[in-house]
Amino acid sequence: MLRLEDMTSGLLSEYEESKGEKRSELEEIFRKINDALMKLGRVLNPVLYQKSGRYGHDPESQVPNPIPVLQPMVELGDSQVLFSRSLDPESMEFKALRTQLIRERNKVSDALETAMEIVESAIEGISDFSSCARLNQ
Repeated sequence: MLRLEDMTSGLLSEYEESKGEKRSELEEIFRKINDALMKLGRVLNPVLYQKSGRYGHDPESQVPNPIPVLQPMVELGDSQVLFSRSLDPESMEFKALRTQLIRERNKVSDALETAMEIVESAIEGISDFSSCARLNQ
């Protein structure tokens, strides 16, 4: 699978040397890349960096760990090392936390799948556009 970075590595120097129609074609490719990057940010940032989700607001004073919604997972493992207590797998607290983490994991998984679709679509659009541009030369 081609990487977006690999496809665009030489475009900037090509753009700087181009004129006229070729320059316009490259500007269109840059717009497509920018659109894809903006969509990726909107999809990934809420799940990767925010505890309160897409429409919530995390206090600025909190510096979250990556994927903060999954941080309670440590309570399900050997938490005696990290905390003074361990959760009993038969307790309601354990089961509620497990259910919450499964839901949060599904949100992260969904965001990653959407991100892959965005990247694949961008690569397809850029390669289609690049193929047409090469035929016009």
